[in-house]
Amino acid sequence: AAANQPKLLVSTTPSTPAAPGQPVVATVRADGYSPIRTLSAQVRGAAIGSDQWQTVALDAAGRLKLTATAPGLIEIQVTATDVDGFTGSTTHTVRIKDPADVSAPALQWQGALVNATAASQPVEINASTPLAVSLAETQLMGYWLQIAPAGTSQWITLAEARTPAEARNGLVNLATLDPA
Repeated sequence: AAANQPKLLVSTTPSTPAAPGQPVVATVRADGYSPIRTLSAQVRGAAIGSDQWQTVALDAAGRLKLTATAPGLIEIQVTATDVDGFTGSTTHTVRIKDPADVSAPALQWQGALVNATAASQPVEINASTPLAVSLAETQLMGYWLQIAPAGTSQWITLAEARTPAEARNGLVNLATLDPA
């Protein structure tokens, strides 16, 4: 049954993060083994001031036009149903940048790794140790903490988080590193 679900594509113009007040046009395409009977779309997000799904109309060309009022994210959820009753759905995220955010995230190790840099003496960890950073970012979308044996490129993810373009300023407890 999953192989018979309609396939969906959502393409936005611009495809890069837009600014508040800038129009974004989303084009929706659906294709299935059988003809598509219905195609619907919903939107939500901080950038349009609603955390609840709102049904929006697609024009005859399968497009919808959005204008964000604030920085953040807009989610577009589209659903297609074919004449045989198979349904497919996908969610596309549109990023709305904060024009005042002109700097990279600021990170500084805390705890056992405070003042650690690539140029400093390595920190030796012999027991289970919490890893934390001081983090300042206007629109944090997420982070990954990875580790690799010295001299290799075999990275292992210790911790990761995805966030909805939120402001962060403070201590973030990442993971506990256990050398065992």
